[in-house]
Amino acid sequence: MGVSLDVLAKGGRSKGILALASAIMALGSKDSVTSDGQSLASFVKKLYDEGRSKIAHGGSLALLEELPLEVEVADAFTANILTGYVACAAHYTGTDTYEDFLAAIPSILPILKVASP
Repeated sequence: MGVSLDVLAKGGRSKGILALASAIMALGSKDSVTSDGQSLASFVKKLYDEGRSKIAHGGSLALLEELPLEVEVADAFTANILTGYVACAAHYTGTDTYEDFLAAIPSILPILKVASP
């Protein structure tokens, strides 16, 4: 999940994922994203630093150790970002750069709300 978000965020690591998630979810980094009040920044840091990086670089086998986040919550979060990314991309008409796309997401979100049933 962390790897897929890192790719979508143009390899921007946790900072890039945070910027993308913040844009798609229309939330600030300190806003809560879990039922226990975990902030968006904290959640992304755990997903990337303690999940993706340790597993991908061999620091953790992710077999018997507890993962830093509940898998179901991380899955739902990632699905939300992926879905939002695709929906925004479908309505994006700007230049073919990630930076311009990311900057345009806030202006695309109201279009998505109007188009949803």
